[in-house]
Amino acid sequence: MYRIVVRVYADIAALDGSVAGSLCSFAANFSSVDVFFDFVNVLDQGVVHGKISETFSAVLRDRDCKHIFLAAWRRPTYLSMLLQTPDRKVTLVEGYGMGAGFEFLPASCPIVAFPDIFQGASYLELAMPTSLSICSDDVWTPTIAHLMHRKKVCAPTHCSCHEFPHLRIPTVDATTQAHTLRLPGYLPTKPPQPNHIPLNKHNERLDIAIRHPKDAHYLEYANRFPRSAPQPCYWHHLLANCHDGTACAHDHGAMSHKALFFLRYKARLIPCADGTQCRRFECCFGHVCQNSKCLGREVRACSMRVFHRVDPVLARWVEGEVVDGRR
Repeated sequence: MYRIVVRVYADIAALDGSVAGSLCSFAANFSSVDVFFDFVNVLDQGVVHGKISETFSAVLRDRDCKHIFLAAWRRPTYLSMLLQTPDRKVTLVEGYGMGAGFEFLPASCPIVAFPDIFQGASYLELAMPTSLSICSDDVWTPTIAHLMHRKKVCAPTHCSCHEFPHLRIPTVDATTQAHTLRLPGYLPTKPPQPNHIPLNKHNERLDIAIRHPKDAHYLEYANRFPRSAPQPCYWHHLLANCHDGTACAHDHGAMSHKALFFLRYKARLIPCADGTQCRRFECCFGHVCQNSKCLGREVRACSMRVFHRVDPVLARWVEGEVVDGRR
């Protein structure tokens, strides 16, 4: 039998007041789940980095430690640790908040995706209240408790860079209005080959898991496209396929990479007219809800509510169709 030991180090005082309050509540619940689960509030970012790097070095040398999951990477200290760790004892945890460039990290260790990790409150939550989520104790404490109850180590055949089939978000209580809640499960993170689209076991179209934009993405987009100005043309910017040309009422002007990143994200919050039967490879619109808030409670304002009963678990990949048509 294996024992799961979790150490979380954070400088809560450096966070925004509302986020800090939520995280304090989460930290207390997290630490009470198991004697080997510890959320440590460290009052300095430099100390956080030092504790993570020193703890990593210690457990890497510990023969009793069978595997390490590291959920940190952006600091030079962490990059140095990863690039100098050739063995397969370490797995890097990927989340939406990892930031641009993560996929090009030249590390030899395997990578596993927990799509909802590293999310938090931001300007986006004010601007698009139904599109973001905070990993709160009401969602994750039951998940942690379930994982500890099983007390199993991840089998090599279970863990992949696409999903964690043995780890599920808690099922919704039967007394809630389950028909309006999103089905749990993780979407794929990247196609195995170009021009392919994901389907579930019901042959319903899925989407690649989207990375949540950062504040900088939203602010750049908002400055480029204020509400009083013409809004961007999805067909021109995302598909290079606007049939209206110069007669289009929407903006065709150049935009920065950050603004374009936010536009791609925003397009996924617009339901595709063909729904789950869409097979267009280049379709930029949404085919499944990716809002984790919709897992635990009814979100009536969710723009993707029509897709809440779509099973997000990948079954197979099929070659997408090339169709020159509108949404």
